[in-house]
This record gives sequence, C-alpha cells and structure tokens, in this order.
Amino acid sequence: MGIVTGFVIGAGLTASVLSFTLFQHKYTREQQSRLLRQQALLVRSIVDQRIVSVDDAVRITGNRDHPTRQWKNAWNTEVENTVKWCHTFQWDDLRVGIMDKVDQIKDEIRKA
Repeated sequence: MGIVTGFVIGAGLTASVLSFTLFQHKYTREQQSRLLRQQALLVRSIVDQRIVSVDDAVRITGNRDHPTRQWKNAWNTEVENTVKWCHTFQWDDLRVGIMDKVDQIKDEIRKA
C-alpha cells in the first residue's frame, strides 16, 4: 500500500468515525430534549388539567427517526455532495496548473 492510499484510507476512516460520533451525540441530545419537554408537559398537566395525556405528550414532543437512519441519510448526503463536487470540478485546469508548476520547478533546477 502506498503512502497516498494509506493516507486516503486513514482520512476516510477518521472522517467516518468522527461523523458517526457527532451524529450519535446529536441524537442523544435531541432525545434528552424530547424527554425533558415531555416531562415538563406532564408536570404542567398535573397543575393545569387542560393539558392532555401521556400519549398526547409523546405525540406533541415528536417521534424522530432512529440514529442509524439519520446517520445513513447524512452519510448519503455527504457522498452525494462529494460526487457532485467531483463531477463539477475542473480537472483539466488542475492538471494544467500542476504541469505549469512542474515546468517551473524544472526550469529552476536547470538554472541552478
């Protein structure tokens, strides 16, 4: 395995683990927020009888997707954006720029 391949694989693995960790943290915070809202609604319902039952509290606070589905959707979005970037990037301009730099370096070496 070459240096570049190892670097790319390591960067991809690191980015994957980091994104999964961040999504898990986000999901945990959202779940805690939903539970706190639900509990606050239930406490208020003890004082104010106009507020409805536990089932309605769950419905009001919302039921979100499982974190695995959120991760999968976020990962697919990242891959889609990367593919779009690769397709819209001007690779010929990059190649020409690199070749010009290589020619400049060759000229500097010859002059030295």
